[in-house]
Amino acid sequence: MKTRAQNLDSILFPRPVAVVGASNRPGRSGLDIFRNILKSGFQETLYPANPKSQAVKRVKPCLSGKELPDQVDPAIVIVPPKAALANVNERAATGMKGVATG
Repeated sequence: MKTRAQNLDSILFPRPVAVVGASNRPGRSGLDIFRNILKSGFQETLYPANPKSQAVKRVKPCLSGKELPDQVDPAIVIVPPKAALANVNERAATGMKGVATG
């Protein structure tokens, strides 16, 4: 049985992270969050997920959250409110333990 601290491992010690809703559009939260994680020195893989972009900060995105590799945990979901619940449910269905929304 996991302790409470171990249950937070996917948030506190993330493995590869996905930013669902990553964007190239200035002033968008998806761009700010993706860029800040890149600048932070994060040592794991960072996946942008955006079906409308060819690349986010020169990183080829996954076209949808369903295309993310299984080992990604957590996901940061930065999409409009109507799409956020569906996206969080999609992440939960893959077994992902950590999801942050904004």
